[in-house]
This record gives sequence, structure tokens and C-alpha cells, in this order.
Amino acid sequence: MLKSVYAAMLPASMHRPYAARGFVLATFLLGGAAASRFGQEFLPEFQETDCLRHFLEKPGTSLKEMDRMSVRASKELRAIPGVRNFSSHIGRPEVADEVVGPNFTELWISIDPDVDYLST
Repeated sequence: MLKSVYAAMLPASMHRPYAARGFVLATFLLGGAAASRFGQEFLPEFQETDCLRHFLEKPGTSLKEMDRMSVRASKELRAIPGVRNFSSHIGRPEVADEVVGPNFTELWISIDPDVDYLST
């Protein structure tokens, strides 16, 4: 159905390019005006309790140094009230779907579900 409407409108818009541009501009402005009156945010406020962070250091950084930084990040993050768990994963094996070196670390952080998100 949309294809037939498009095929019918295309020849007319080719002969009147200014009218076509005006139509697109008016549609864009009307959509913006309508979106501003929805009365709510476009995306809801997410209150996730688990998140994944990537930590990337310079190529050639040793595994020992990445381990030291991960332990430090763990101590600092777990000292924050409401952080429930922390874990890390340094590098990936050569047979993985995404091979990265030891300079790449994934940090998993879990937050206590009872934390009051709205007050922070």
C-alpha cells in the first residue's frame, strides 16, 4: 500500500521540488511540536541493577598491570554504598568471537535493588 502511494506521489514531487521540500519541513515541524506535548520523556528512567563497563588501556599494557587496576577499581567501587557486587574479565581467548588483548577489561557492577535511585 505504501509503495503505491509513494509511486503516485513521486512524479508530482519531482515536478514541484519546492512544494516537496515544504511538505517535508512542515511534517518535521509538526512532528516536533507533537513530540513536545506528549507529557512524558521519550525514554523511561531506567533503574537497572547490573551494568557492564569496558575499560581499555594502551596497547601493550601488561596483564599484571590490568589486574592491579581492576583490583583497585573493585575496591573503590565496592566502597560506594549500594554497590552489591563487582567482577572483571581481562582480555579474551584467541578462539572467542571478539578477540582482544590483555589491555581490554570488562567490569560487571551490580547495584543493590533496594537503592533509592530517585534520591541520587
